[in-house]
Amino acid sequence: MNEFLKDALSNLRRASALLAGDQSEEAVQNAILQFAFGVERIFKSIVSDVNPLFILEREKFENALGVLYRDKLIPAHRKVVEKEAAKQSGFNRNVLPFKGSMLRAAKFSQTVEDNIGAFTKLSDMRGVVAHRHLSELNRDEAWRFMLRIFHPTVERFAAELGYPAAEAFEGHSHWLAEQSLRITAEENLKARLDKLFAEHAKRWEKAKSDAAHVAKAERSTAAALKNDPNRDTISEDTLCPACGRAAILTIEVDWDVEGASGPGFVTGVYVSGLECYFCGLQLNDYEEFDYLKLNEGLAQ
Repeated sequence: MNEFLKDALSNLRRASALLAGDQSEEAVQNAILQFAFGVERIFKSIVSDVNPLFILEREKFENALGVLYRDKLIPAHRKVVEKEAAKQSGFNRNVLPFKGSMLRAAKFSQTVEDNIGAFTKLSDMRGVVAHRHLSELNRDEAWRFMLRIFHPTVERFAAELGYPAAEAFEGHSHWLAEQSLRITAEENLKARLDKLFAEHAKRWEKAKSDAAHVAKAERSTAAALKNDPNRDTISEDTLCPACGRAAILTIEVDWDVEGASGPGFVTGVYVSGLECYFCGLQLNDYEEFDYLKLNEGLAQ
């Protein structure tokens, strides 16, 4: 068990205790932070087990030698590496942030790949707690979201990575499992989406004979597919899950920067929206994208 995973389990134990306690504003905020910290460290654990260079913000060979293997270098080469680091104001020990780590870990972990949407939502919630107005956080929604995904997520990681799941639950495994099942039953995503798609399919059946509506939808679709190279989003067409016509898939491009002012580089992409001008369907929830496996199509 590497250091990232050990630290992750510590964060998850704290999150477990918080989720099994009272639903105060402070508890919700702290649970978000501990859950997000734990998950991010699991991402880094997965990636570093493959290659510790993959989590470094600056992967250049000389920097990696200094950060990871300085004690193994013979004196002459240690001096060369340290001299090069001095030109760059020291070694860059920074590692990738949450989303960058997630998108790399997804290449090696089915659990991460299957839950990119849910983890992105968790990251967004942490962003509110850490950087934005707390009034933007829906406390009840955040609490239910964490209770629903915490236990099954931790158990899937335990099975995949080979650690005892009990180490992450702080004695609250049974209660957390019950809460997850209860909320999942209440928020049956498949049933909700099936109903939504059926409604929009009916709308299209009524609208498809309206030539003006069809022509306008075609123009709007074509216009939305004209991508602006200066934006951090990409539009691609996909089949609408409701009416089968061309819909617009909005894809977020995740960037990182090497050092404080170095060159930018793409760490990954993920779906952030779907809209169909023909039947009016709009999807903007990350879990809906996971259910429809929209991120899987971005693997290439």
